[in-house]
Amino acid sequence: MFGGVKFLGKQVLAVARIFCLFMVALFLPKIFLTRIHSSARKIPLRSSSQFRLGIENLSPSFLKKLTPKGDMSFRAGLVTNQTGKDQSGMQTVDILREKGVNVVSLFAPEHGVSGNISAARTVPNAKDKKRNIKIISLYRNGSTKKFDQEILKDIDVLFFDMQDSGMRHYTYITTLFEMLEAASLHKKVAVVLDRPNPLGPYMEGTLVGPSFKSAISYAPIPVRYGMTIGELALYFNKNILKKPAKLHVVQMKNYNRHSYRSHGLLAHLSPNITSMNSCYGYSFLGLLGEIRPFDVGVGTERAFQCILLPENIKFSKKRWHELHLALKKQGVENSFYRYYSARKKRYCSGLRLRVADINRFSSFGTFLMIVDFFKRSGVTLTFSKHFDKAAGSAKVREFLEGKLSRVALTKHINEGLNSFFKKASELNCFLYRPSPKIVNLS
Repeated sequence: MFGGVKFLGKQVLAVARIFCLFMVALFLPKIFLTRIHSSARKIPLRSSSQFRLGIENLSPSFLKKLTPKGDMSFRAGLVTNQTGKDQSGMQTVDILREKGVNVVSLFAPEHGVSGNISAARTVPNAKDKKRNIKIISLYRNGSTKKFDQEILKDIDVLFFDMQDSGMRHYTYITTLFEMLEAASLHKKVAVVLDRPNPLGPYMEGTLVGPSFKSAISYAPIPVRYGMTIGELALYFNKNILKKPAKLHVVQMKNYNRHSYRSHGLLAHLSPNITSMNSCYGYSFLGLLGEIRPFDVGVGTERAFQCILLPENIKFSKKRWHELHLALKKQGVENSFYRYYSARKKRYCSGLRLRVADINRFSSFGTFLMIVDFFKRSGVTLTFSKHFDKAAGSAKVREFLEGKLSRVALTKHINEGLNSFFKKASELNCFLYRPSPKIVNLS
């Protein structure tokens, strides 16, 4: 009998072990996944001296004060793309939803919400299936698309969170302006979550003349504008809109205009601006790309990081070496580069570029120097139909064609820059110290 009890005990223990193993197998993965999910949602503790983006300073108390009700019952639209994220990589739309904001629509600028659609290509309406949110296109037929009353009827608050390039002819700031314009017209609250200017604090180049307003030069600000997206929003709202919108700018914390470049880009800005170096290059090669026969690497991994000519032009290596030295004096490191352009079906050669320090570099001055160099070298230059719009004035082209003196161009540019800076300063648009700085043309 004792042996039977002993045998029965062993069977009970065996069953118990199997049961325990089964329970562990059943619940351990769930516990593991729960811990992963929990840790992914945690926002790391930050010291008071750490840099923070606007989205990282968004408080529940601020959100509740956005509408007269004083609660979170408002419906929101978010203008954003792949750059709308915090420093840990969490997307702005998810941060807003986690804070209790009812995001009913996403608005997609040029290049789309993922930033992968080529320049000037129509961005289609779509749906974010993961979050079950509609995506409304703000870019059609090669131009920005205005917000209309129909797409805003279900929205109380418009949020804007995108990283811009620092150059006026990049359409993200046109979309910002049009959002503020729509908020003013349709009585919506506008919230801009501030982000850095990757090109630092310097202002240079022409302002937009009244007859040159377009999607790539929508407002009379400098080509390289030296302000943050939030500061620009204040300037648009206070100085350009006929009637100001109800605007809130959520500021960054511990932002330094001179040193932010060390952080790099959190995401590519577009298919051709994928790094800080391509962003720096865009500051002068964006305009150069509107002049034929230059090739600036668009459509390749070296987009806005090179100056090239088709090899059938027979531009000598001696002349390339002279440009190499001239660019080094401007603060642009460079080396010889050659590639086959599948788009143009020919070999191009020239120089691969890298701006060592954007804070010691004149984008507009370097652009003028490059064009003048090739003009003196006998290269025939043809300006695209978009050039004057991108430059914001016909005077730049007229100077480069020899129809306007350097003195006249200098006077035109410097007077505009100083007037703009004075107005922005008087309107208290500069949120961070030190203020931006003017680079006068000499």
